[in-house]
Amino acid sequence: LRSQATELAALPRELDKRVSPPITVEPGDVVLILPTDVDSAVRLPGDQAVLPDGTITLGRYGRIIIAGRTLDEIEALVHDQIEAKTKENVGVSARLVGHQSKVYYVLGEVNAPGAFTFNGRETVLDAIMAAGGLTDRASRENVTLSRPTSPDSCRIVLPICYNEIVQIGDTSTNYQ
Repeated sequence: LRSQATELAALPRELDKRVSPPITVEPGDVVLILPTDVDSAVRLPGDQAVLPDGTITLGRYGRIIIAGRTLDEIEALVHDQIEAKTKENVGVSARLVGHQSKVYYVLGEVNAPGAFTFNGRETVLDAIMAAGGLTDRASRENVTLSRPTSPDSCRIVLPICYNEIVQIGDTSTNYQ
């Protein structure tokens, strides 16, 4: 019970937002990979969506799997791929242009339930507002946040004190 209380106290909230871990690219995300030297002879395709198999095409340099990798790892992988094909030491820069693979869901008595793109700093209240707010039929005393967990671990379901958040500004349950 004490460990659960410690974990609950450590969850980021509205006034204690935290930076997310490094982004890993997944299918559906859009990346742009360019040579760092604008005068380089290396030409790469423009914005590319990561395909369902986790790959992108580097034109004449081949296809590579980038799903599950960070931008730094992708840069190193592309650099190695180009160097293997051309024997040139070309620096590359990878940018995430569209981040569609990470979503959160808002369900229940909201005006526009559905999946929303996760940007990394959203709170419970942000999610409710993205879904058009609560309907008149919604129970403001029965709002919960369910966090994803692995199948073999305990579920995390947190009560949200919606009225306290919006009426008196108590952000202690407005989790990030």
